[in-house]
Amino acid sequence: MIFKNMIDFNVQNLDSVIKIGDTMEDIREGLNAKVWTVGVVVGSSELGLSETEVKEISRAELKKRIDVVRHKMTEAGAHFVIDDFSELPDIIEIIEKINRN
Repeated sequence: MIFKNMIDFNVQNLDSVIKIGDTMEDIREGLNAKVWTVGVVVGSSELGLSETEVKEISRAELKKRIDVVRHKMTEAGAHFVIDDFSELPDIIEIIEKINRN
């Protein structure tokens, strides 16, 4: 799917592609395609909590669960793992700096 999207949008440089996902399969897809891969924890299938459950769970328990998912995604090879999409602009900026060097 990544390569089809690259063709459809006439993107030729793998370094300019970011696969963002919330499952281990998403992480594998990005890595297999040799593109930047970002895992998203909160709201993910891996975390397995609804928005309501995230709000109702204790902060300590939520942090523990987030840490477990973050570790799984990191161990799977994700280049970056973020809690939520609000962190994505910072990751894009980091990737752009790396690509310029």
